[in-house]
Amino acid sequence: MKAAKQKEQEAKAAAQRRDNCARAQASLRDLQSGTRLTRTNEKGERVFMEEAAIAAEVARARDLITSECR
Repeated sequence: MKAAKQKEQEAKAAAQRRDNCARAQASLRDLQSGTRLTRTNEKGERVFMEEAAIAAEVARARDLITSECR
């Protein structure tokens, strides 16, 4: 019983990692596409991302890819 439950948890974790990996890869593609990216600020307004923010998001996406895409 315990082994079956552990296998089920491992399968769920693996599926979550695959999903995280796919989202991180898609995010990195979007960030590196060269198009102007926007985010919504606290007031609900769309604002263009600055280069520093894009660079930080690229680094974060790469870290996620390193940890989740095995």
